[in-house]
Amino acid sequence: MASSDDSAGLALLRKWHATEKLIRATFLPHPSSENEYSFVAFGKIADPQDAVLHVSGKDFELVCDLRAGDFRRVISDDLMREHSPSLVGKEPESIEIVFSWGERLLLTAPSMLPS
Repeated sequence: MASSDDSAGLALLRKWHATEKLIRATFLPHPSSENEYSFVAFGKIADPQDAVLHVSGKDFELVCDLRAGDFRRVISDDLMREHSPSLVGKEPESIEIVFSWGERLLLTAPSMLPS
């Protein structure tokens, strides 16, 4: 990981951890995969590190090695404020992580999530 999206993504993960933001984690299979598995779960960022993503929720733990993924489409309030101020508070912050084998993890922090 070395792109500006990677830096922005890690910064957003740390922000969500610091504010104890409840996020939605959606795991999607490779588009050409015959395996049609996916999941959606809710949790909080636990112990953010540069190389490991850990999301913890009720009866749910997700741990991913970020060295195998690239951050894409990082959308933060700061980015929205800079480019489209009218969207702040109306659109969720989000991160898409694409892993080297093609699976994707979409993390979103909508303002209205189940508690």
